Order: sequence, then C-alpha cells, then structure tokens
Amino acid sequence: MSDVSALDMKVRKAVLEADKALRALAKEVSPTAFNIKLDKLDKGKILAARKKVTAFMGKYTPLTQLQGSAVYDKLNAQSQAYVDWMDGVMGRLLKLVVDLDKSAKLAGKDPEKNLKILVDTSVRQFKKMRKAPQGVGTLVKEIQKDFGPDSHGFTGVSILPALIMLFLIYETIATWFKQRPKLKD
Repeated sequence: MSDVSALDMKVRKAVLEADKALRALAKEVSPTAFNIKLDKLDKGKILAARKKVTAFMGKYTPLTQLQGSAVYDKLNAQSQAYVDWMDGVMGRLLKLVVDLDKSAKLAGKDPEKNLKILVDTSVRQFKKMRKAPQGVGTLVKEIQKDFGPDSHGFTGVSILPALIMLFLIYETIATWFKQRPKLKD
C-alpha cells in the first residue's frame, strides 16, 4: 500500500461507497422486490424505485467526471480503473434511465386509449433483456394476445414498461458487478 496516496484513498472510498449504494439499488429494483402479476403491479412502488435510480445517478455522477479532470492523472492505475468502472456503470445506467423515464410517463396513460403503444413498448423492452425474470415473459405473451379492457389485470398494463425497464437496470447492475476491478494494493 506504499504507492496509495491520500487522493487515491479518497477516490476509492467514494467508489466503494457508490458500490455499496449500487448493491442496495440492485435489491430495490430486483425482480424479487415486485409481484409480477398484471393485477398486482404496484404503480407507487415501481415509480418509487425509479426515483431511487435517478437519485443514485444524481449522487454519484461526480465520480465519473473525474475522468476529464487533472485529478484523474494524479491517481494510480488501480484507482483509475475504479473510476473507469464507475463511468461504465453510469454510462449504461444513463441510457436505461432515459428509457425508464419514458416508460414512467406511460404509467399515467389510460390503458384503454393507449393499449397499442403500451403493448409495443413492453414487447420492445422485453426483447432487450438477456434473461427475463420468471413471469415477465408470461405477462408479455398475455398482453400480446387478445388483450382488452375486459382482460384480467388490464389496469396493470400501463406500468408494465416501467417494470421491465427496472428489471433491465437490475440486469445491467448485475453484469457490471462482475466487471468490477479487484484491489491489488
């Protein structure tokens, strides 16, 4: 640990704090946190999870801004790897948060008037998932069939795109954890 400066320690502490917050966020948006049935989807819980994702992004974006600063050049290679990893996480999450915001706006739409866009958005986002949580595929297939106002759980279809986006965020976080650099010093 001889070549680890105070600046390196400060950056590592910030990244490890972000790592801990990212793990907590993963639990908030994991499939186990939601009841995956159209008639049981909780709009409030899903939109609250969305707020937590955007709050995380707002709080830890300054870490990624280190890359273009003079501070980044003063860091050792290990600390730079941490900053680069965090930048990768935030970059991927940023793209998903934009889609999540669009999906959250759909949650306020009347499913009877906007069924086609809700179904199309759900199917499109579902296809982006590498491994869908159990039950989501069934929901997507269910709404692709003769789905209408008299269908069981019809009101839940407006929140389904946002739920799928949360699961995409969870999948992304899990993938990036596997790529996290290991401390060597």
